[in-house]
Amino acid sequence: MPHTPPSSSALQTALVKAKTQFSSWWQQAFSADGASAPSHRHELIDGLEDVLLKADFGWTLTELLLANLSQANWVTADEGLSCLKTSLLALFPQIPDALPDSREIFLIAGVNGAGKTTSLAKLAYAYRQQGKSVRIAAGDTFRAAADEQLSVWAERVGVPVESLGLKADPSAVVVKAISAWEAEREDVLLIDTAGRLHNQANLMAELQKIRRTVEKFTPSGVTVRVLLVLEALVGQNALQQAMLFGESLGGLDGFILTKLDSSAKAGMVFQLAHQLGLRPWWVATGEQLVDLTPFDAPIFIDGLLNDATLKGA
Repeated sequence: MPHTPPSSSALQTALVKAKTQFSSWWQQAFSADGASAPSHRHELIDGLEDVLLKADFGWTLTELLLANLSQANWVTADEGLSCLKTSLLALFPQIPDALPDSREIFLIAGVNGAGKTTSLAKLAYAYRQQGKSVRIAAGDTFRAAADEQLSVWAERVGVPVESLGLKADPSAVVVKAISAWEAEREDVLLIDTAGRLHNQANLMAELQKIRRTVEKFTPSGVTVRVLLVLEALVGQNALQQAMLFGESLGGLDGFILTKLDSSAKAGMVFQLAHQLGLRPWWVATGEQLVDLTPFDAPIFIDGLLNDATLKGA
C-alpha cells in the first residue's frame, strides 16, 4: 500500500481542470446571508441532479447522494456542501495496511494508452524513495515498444528489469522475474501486462494465464495485489474496464488514476467506489517520475468541490 504522505498541492493542482461547478453553483443558489427557504432548498437538490450526472456520477449514485442530502438537516450552502462531502467520503473503502517488512507483487493492468507503463515506472520510483528494493517484469510482450520503453524507465529509476523480448510468453517472463526477485529477496515486484491483443477474448485469456502463473510461483508469505491503470478521461467506460479486468485477474485491489489534469469530470472515481468497492491507490499528477501521489479522499473531495473552508469532511 502507499506509505508516502500525499501531496495536497499536487492533488489540488491536478484537479484544476476537473473541478465541477459545485461550490460556485451552490453559493449562487443561496441568498446573500446564506439562508434559504424550504422551497429553495428543494430546487437546489433538484438542480444538483444535472450537475452530478454531467460529472459522470451515474444515475444510481446520483440518486443515493440526493436521497442522503434530502434527509439531512441543513440550511446554508456550507452545511449542504458538508453533508455532500460526508456522503462522498463514506464511499471509499480503506486500503489494507501493509506490514513494515512485507513483500509484495503487483500486477499492473490497463488498456494501451492509459499510461500503464509510465505509471509502473513512477510506482517503482515511489517505492525506491521509501527505501524498498524493486524489480520490474516486462510482461507486455505484445506491444513492440513496451519492452524498450520499460527498460529506459527502469534505468532511470535504477532498478533491474526482467525481459524475454517481443512476442515472448508473458508467463515465462513472470516466472523468470519471480525467480530473480526471490533470489535477491527484494521487497517489491512490479509486473507489466498486455493492454491489447488481437481481440478482447485473447487479451483476457492471457491475463488469466498470467494470474495463474503468479499464484503458482509466488513464494509463501508474499502478498499479491492487482492494480488497474485508469485514465480519468474514460468516464463511464471506467466501470466496464474495471469489471472486465477484474474478472480476468481474479479481482482488483484498486487503481491508479491518470490524466486527471486533462479531465473535466471526476465522478467515475466515486462510481467505482460505490459500485465495485474500488478506490484509487495512487494519482498521477504530471509527467515526471515524482508525479505520483497516494490518493487522499478528503483532499480529493475538497479539491473537486473547490471549497477549502470546509474541514474534516
